[in-house]
Amino acid sequence: MMSTSSSASSLALLPLGAEGLQLNEANRLNELLQARSTLRGYDVQDQELTTQLIEASQALGVRCDVNAVGCGVELGKLAGVQFVLVGQAAKLPVVGGEGRDAPTIGLDLRLIDVKQGFVIRRILRRVATEPEQQKADVDVAADALMDTSELGRLQLDVLPLHSACKVDGAAADATAIVDALLPGQHIITATHPGFMPWTRSFAVAGGEAALVEVRLALDPAAQHATPPLVPVVAPPPPPPSNPAPLLAKAVQERVLVLDFRNDSARADLVGIVRDSLVVQISRTRKFEVLSSDDLRRLTDLEAQKQAVGCTDSSCLTELAGAVGARLVVFGNVGQLADITQINISLLDVGLAQVHGRETIEVTNLGEVPKRVRRAAARLFGEAPAPPWGLVAWTGVATAGVGVAGAAAFGSWAWWADATVANKEGDLPQRLVAQDQLPTLIGLALGGAGVALVGVGVFAAGVLPEDL
Repeated sequence: MMSTSSSASSLALLPLGAEGLQLNEANRLNELLQARSTLRGYDVQDQELTTQLIEASQALGVRCDVNAVGCGVELGKLAGVQFVLVGQAAKLPVVGGEGRDAPTIGLDLRLIDVKQGFVIRRILRRVATEPEQQKADVDVAADALMDTSELGRLQLDVLPLHSACKVDGAAADATAIVDALLPGQHIITATHPGFMPWTRSFAVAGGEAALVEVRLALDPAAQHATPPLVPVVAPPPPPPSNPAPLLAKAVQERVLVLDFRNDSARADLVGIVRDSLVVQISRTRKFEVLSSDDLRRLTDLEAQKQAVGCTDSSCLTELAGAVGARLVVFGNVGQLADITQINISLLDVGLAQVHGRETIEVTNLGEVPKRVRRAAARLFGEAPAPPWGLVAWTGVATAGVGVAGAAAFGSWAWWADATVANKEGDLPQRLVAQDQLPTLIGLALGGAGVALVGVGVFAAGVLPEDL
């Protein structure tokens, strides 16, 4: 179904998803991408053959969103190619009103390794609508997609929580880091029921991280048309300066740990993250921890369906209420090339606010359980120190013997040294002291060494296993 080349990697370019674009605008972007990819040395499957492949796969029962990573992998396997390029194009709002900023299109491109089954490079880029400038912008995006140049990173700080956010037209999780931004200007949009839409343009540089505060204002019309979102109650007591003591008082409260959303990561890794969280939170002995498995046993079928990918406030509140949990832990696990990113959020359902967030980035998957347990300890407070065991007491005894020996032999060595130095003292006594001095010094140093060994044994007996 495709031409072959001995020197170029095979690539299938799937049609871009289009949001708010005319058919001719989407077709022009597809043509620019296919031409530019060919110039970069890829053996690109003919667009007509790609269309035929999609139609044939749908006839065989393979029905999926061609802009999704999983669908790209399946179609890439059917086509027998090494790489697949999927993407989304969306018309962006004009920032600052007409005349202050020209209309642009948000381009979200993802290069997928078909054999490995994950995204190896992602690019977010604004492109112009004017044909010549658009071609130049697409060239820049395609070049960045095929090389290893440093990209910009973005962290959103969004209020109200669970607002729907987009960066250059691509959906963005408000709790995650967007790390696929080409240097330059980008557009963020955010919406939430009962609030005015929010749109801003911001600049990011390559290799740098930008923090953008997103604050939506209440919609006066919605406020008059609907009852208040939160009933008027007595004001809560002021929060403590340190968040950990707040949780320390929550004796045996229920914590619900949901299945984490899988963003192109290994399925078993997502389970390991959830189980590591359950174990660490249980160690605090302050909470009754429920996992998604417990939830499936305690709730009905509808709640089970909601448990997977449940991140909005109403869904989380309903699930937590079903099992009597005030605190909910949720998040996502994503993988980009050899970097695995884990985002963990702790929601206080009663206060309708996120108590804390942790982001973990690792290249060695063997470090994931330990890093997740440490993140959970920071969110919930360290577990109380267990009573000293046999190892700890052995360390104390060993250190005590070492200190006593070092003190005794050290004092003896000091006396021998003073005796030798006394020129007017008894000569036989000075000779005996001179013979004993090296042995006494060695014994004193040995006692100090035994004391250090005891300290090490004691530390091994009381420190947490994952430190």
